[in-house]
Amino acid sequence: MWTINARNVWQLRSPGGDRFTEFVDALIRTQSYICGLPYSEIHTNLRTNIPDGGVDTEVCKPVSSDPTGWLKDFPTIWQYKATQARDISHTQLERDVNKQYATDCIKKGFAYRLCICDNISNPKRKEWKQHLNDCVRKINPAASEVKVLTADDLAAWTNRFPSLVLRYFRSETAQGCLHIEAWGRNIISVTRNFVSVPTRETVSDNIKRHVLSPEVPELVFSISGEAGVGKTRLVYESLVSCKGAGDLVVYTDDEQKALELAASLANDLFVRAI
Repeated sequence: MWTINARNVWQLRSPGGDRFTEFVDALIRTQSYICGLPYSEIHTNLRTNIPDGGVDTEVCKPVSSDPTGWLKDFPTIWQYKATQARDISHTQLERDVNKQYATDCIKKGFAYRLCICDNISNPKRKEWKQHLNDCVRKINPAASEVKVLTADDLAAWTNRFPSLVLRYFRSETAQGCLHIEAWGRNIISVTRNFVSVPTRETVSDNIKRHVLSPEVPELVFSISGEAGVGKTRLVYESLVSCKGAGDLVVYTDDEQKALELAASLANDLFVRAI
């Protein structure tokens, strides 16, 4: 499948950090969705100009089946740094941890996560983790270990989700494929108004059940009908209404490309897509 590396993640640095925030939030939401955590348990804040009390994103419950380890065992709070490591001092790290809302969450047992849009050496990572662990354990002596995620970690995590590679990095090898937002813009421009027809609600419910079920008996769900009756729009509207599922969707109207995608997914147990 399509892959990225840390250098691609660096491209998300921007004044205010809104693009990097949106990207990491999408990773968290998508992983949580796959692992069955309700969308309502994730609180985000894309308005990076609003004081956040030291917390950019909050995951209110642990995600017990999370294979990455970033979300497992504890509820988590996340702080994002869309900058280079050289611009971050120990004083700044300590100041963020000790902001009011971060402190309140740490006292309640939330684990602290720091994401930086840069690479750092292992000694630097250990140094930051040690300093942050000292800070959080002054707040809560029983606090869980802090984790620091770098651009390398985020790239490896993103490579589990072809749709996010497509959405944020537009891989050249993904020509002929669209993420759900691009697909939506195209299909809505053709049919401005979508009218829900009662006779199709069962089909829509079956589509949602297929993508929301943790155990899918069949990999392919087929629908049929005459050309122009609205099959594609029905599928789009059904998927976009499933909170969290949208960031997994890859769309193509090229049959050969669809077969290539299916084969790639079948050969990689860690990659997930709709």
